[in-house]
Amino acid sequence: MSKFTVTHITNPIDFKDDVIHFWDENLPGTPHARFDWMCEGNPAGPNDWFLAREEKSGDIAGMISIMPRIVTVSGDVFRIGILGDFMVSKEFRIFGPTIQLVKTALSQYVELGYKALYTVPNTESYKVLERVGFRDLGSIYYLVKPLDIGYYLNGKMPRMLQPWITPVMQLGLRMVSRETYVIPRGTFEIVTRADQSFESLWHTIRAENKDMIGDHGIEYLNWRFFSNPLFEFFILTYRDTDSSELLGYIVYTFTRGYLEIYDLVVADEKYIGQLIKRIVCIARQHNSRSIYISVYKNNPWLDRIKSYLFIDSQYKMNLYYHGDNAITSHPWYFFAGDRNI
Repeated sequence: MSKFTVTHITNPIDFKDDVIHFWDENLPGTPHARFDWMCEGNPAGPNDWFLAREEKSGDIAGMISIMPRIVTVSGDVFRIGILGDFMVSKEFRIFGPTIQLVKTALSQYVELGYKALYTVPNTESYKVLERVGFRDLGSIYYLVKPLDIGYYLNGKMPRMLQPWITPVMQLGLRMVSRETYVIPRGTFEIVTRADQSFESLWHTIRAENKDMIGDHGIEYLNWRFFSNPLFEFFILTYRDTDSSELLGYIVYTFTRGYLEIYDLVVADEKYIGQLIKRIVCIARQHNSRSIYISVYKNNPWLDRIKSYLFIDSQYKMNLYYHGDNAITSHPWYFFAGDRNI
């Protein structure tokens, strides 16, 4: 039986070729530029990497990483880590370093400066995480707002009836959608870079919010979304017409025929309707079949978002956590942007 040595990489750039080669074999399609993105630009610091090597051959058998994330809880600032890039080569998935990798990360994360770790694992990793002490904090709802009823009815009724029924159902959907009756106010703009107004909004939210929310400063936003090699992100901004004050924004991208919301930030919950009304218009302009958004179960805005006809897609995702329990006793403004990608 093979034996493995798991080590924390103190100088990731020296192992760049090894990591990228492992990605190519086990996570094909991952852009190589993602490695540099994970090492540079994050205001919370570079990723911490752990590599497992088969002792005889010296080959990489598995890896795991911790992506730093700054969160604010009732005015207190913490550095926590997102566990990700957890993979083991096919050759060693039965008698390999799976447990050893996670245990090593857990044994060192506090001395590396993290208050806690969290992750959104795939179904194959649930039992591993529970076995080493991670807690299941519950569901992340993957909500969908259908826009193209014809797409969803296709194949579910006789084709000859569809041209007659689809327009009626499409009209009915708009009539019962809450955003239809939102009176447009303010000024909207689509941007691909955060400016100083984002910092001002973040300062206000951070000072007034007593719940748990991740860093939304300029440096973080421009790194997380606009330097990211995986997706092309956009930000829909909502401003006061008279003062040009930034009141809120939605971070989104287009993927496989639908629009996906990655983050939603507002100075007040009452502005959510304005942003949803406009993002629905944008999605329709791009012929998106639907809008998706991931929302953690104790996100304070979950019910408000659902009220705009976002329904549970039944796709299973759970949030797992290891660390200081006091942090997670607060509601958490958790969206897809809070995950490692």
